[in-house]
Amino acid sequence: MVSDARIPTRKHRGRRAARLVWLALGGAAALALLTPTPVGASPRLSGIGTAAAFVPEPAVSTPPASAASPPATPARPLPPPSPSAATAPAVSTPAVPRAPTPAPATPIPQRPPALLTLVAAGTYRDCTGATPLPSARIYVDACYHGGTMLMAHDYGAGAVFFQLQPGEALVYGGRTYHVDARRVMSVGSLFEIFDWQAPLVLLTCDGGARLVLTAR
Repeated sequence: MVSDARIPTRKHRGRRAARLVWLALGGAAALALLTPTPVGASPRLSGIGTAAAFVPEPAVSTPPASAASPPATPARPLPPPSPSAATAPAVSTPAVPRAPTPAPATPIPQRPPALLTLVAAGTYRDCTGATPLPSARIYVDACYHGGTMLMAHDYGAGAVFFQLQPGEALVYGGRTYHVDARRVMSVGSLFEIFDWQAPLVLLTCDGGARLVLTAR
């Protein structure tokens, strides 16, 4: 009867087989052969020395299954354009005719202002001045011998004398005169007028004084 010590067990047979493989293929080849192949890798043969060994294939990473994404919402169709939004055909606006430009008006010639025309109603002959002088008319002073002197009251016919200024023209006796001087004199100095040799003298009251105009 053979003892149990001589009966090789399955464990003993595995060790003996591994030792034989180590001796046959070499230490490195056996180590590569005994290295377990990773899960999911397919072994391939690669010559090492004189024996073949299994070289593990690179693991192919399988991406994890992602969670199911919700279905995309279908895009809503755009509403049809409203009739008002449609492009309206261009409407040509008729040109508004311009009114004709009026011709420049012909300037109306301005008439010169009418000359002041003086008319004497008569002759005042009282050289003393005692006789009242009528206020409604212009009179010629007979006492002035240097030319012609016209006299009138300022509140009557003599009011027009105040309108005359030096340089303005007037008409008397069919002749045109131009005023060359305008003076305000006192009553006591009126005797100087008689020494003047003015062709035309106009005399009227101016308050307590006298307005004297000479014209030539």
